[in-house]
Amino acid sequence: MAKEYNLTGFCLPGKPGIICVEGTESECNEWWKIIKSMSWKKIAIRKSEIFDLSNQIEEQRFDNFEEMHFQNPSTKHSNHANMSEFSKYMEQCGLIQTFNEFFGLCNNT
Repeated sequence: MAKEYNLTGFCLPGKPGIICVEGTESECNEWWKIIKSMSWKKIAIRKSEIFDLSNQIEEQRFDNFEEMHFQNPSTKHSNHANMSEFSKYMEQCGLIQTFNEFFGLCNNT
């Protein structure tokens, strides 16, 4: 559905479930209305950033929207994500500070 709204980013299903989207403010808002109306145990926006479209090249982190999987090797039969691998992914995307904020970690960078 993100593609229909020209959004980029990712979703990480499981525990914790995480969705990150980028796009125009209006497209993100329209997409969010649909997403939050679905049956979820709990879903909330934890962080929102708005930047001027003239800064899109510097600010945009993703080229498309994709579902990510970071299987935790110690829990092969559960849906818990490997947070170490997810942390590395966020660092590669230039979002390690956001990762640290979400999980209450101090930022050593």
